[in-house]
Amino acid sequence: MSTDEFYPDPNYKLSENFTYGELIRSRIAMQNRIDNQPELLLLDNILQNALFLCRYILQPLRSYYVEPIHITSWFRCPALNKRIGGKTKSQHLTGQAADIFMGGYNMMDVFKKIIMLKLPYDQVIYEERIGGNRKCSQFVHVSFDVNIQRKEALVSTEYGKYEKLSKSRTKRGRNLTDTDRY
Repeated sequence: MSTDEFYPDPNYKLSENFTYGELIRSRIAMQNRIDNQPELLLLDNILQNALFLCRYILQPLRSYYVEPIHITSWFRCPALNKRIGGKTKSQHLTGQAADIFMGGYNMMDVFKKIIMLKLPYDQVIYEERIGGNRKCSQFVHVSFDVNIQRKEALVSTEYGKYEKLSKSRTKRGRNLTDTDRY
């Protein structure tokens, strides 16, 4: 008996628009021949976390935009997390966090929209990284934890360093996150 039969089909729907295949897909894992399946003992917990992330964050955001959301990183097995230099307590290890990208959208605007929609995120982080040939990569990290929502909104200032956002008043008097200085 193969352990593969215990894992969901890659097309198994976690929500209307998100699948198990997206949960475990990783370009870096494929390039490095890392099997990014969860340990069987942790599978139920990771699936539950992924379902919550879909239900409360990803699917509402997808429904708002009516456009595909591309997952660049969701679940990470320990070997993959170590390979990419992820934090040892990363919420990616438990399926509670996803890094997302939406083609044709400014990701800072998507970051702000997550906050303004009052989605029950634990963390939302705007990431902007400059790589080789000065190519810029923009994505949003978003997480959901059923036990706590810290409502932590951060903007990367340089690789591995983040600045918490402060509140400011708009002309209409509503509280919005101040991101103009970034």
